[in-house]
Amino acid sequence: MTLLALGAAAVGAGLQLTVRYYQKTFPYAVAPEQSGGITGALVNVAATSAAGSISFRVYTSPAMLATPTLVTYNPVFSDANWWDANANASRLVGTAEITNESFRILMNTATTAGAQHFIHYTVESEL
Repeated sequence: MTLLALGAAAVGAGLQLTVRYYQKTFPYAVAPEQSGGITGALVNVAATSAAGSISFRVYTSPAMLATPTLVTYNPVFSDANWWDANANASRLVGTAEITNESFRILMNTATTAGAQHFIHYTVESEL
C-alpha cells in the first residue's frame, strides 16, 4: 500500500466516524423522558383546526448511520404525543417517511387554530 493510499484510507475511516447515530431535542445534560419540560422541544402553532395542520420535516445533519428508530416525548404529560399548551391537552402524534436523512412528525388529530403545540424526539441509529 502506498503512502497516498494509506492516507486516503485514514481519511475515509475518519469521515465514517463523523456519521451521526443519535440526536435529541432535549438539552445536552437532560435525559429524554416523558414530562421532561419544554426546553428544546419542537414548537408550532396550528394554522387550522384540522388533523395534520402541524407537520415538521426534520433533517439530520450529518445523515444518520442507518434508518433510525424515532421516539417522541410529550413535554408535560406521560405519553408520547404533542402537548397543546392552550388547552393543556395531549394531541395524537404521527410519524412518517423515516430515512437516515430526515423524518416527519405531524399532529394526527383536530385542535384549535392558533394553539401552540410542543413535542420532543430522539432518533437513534446504530449498526
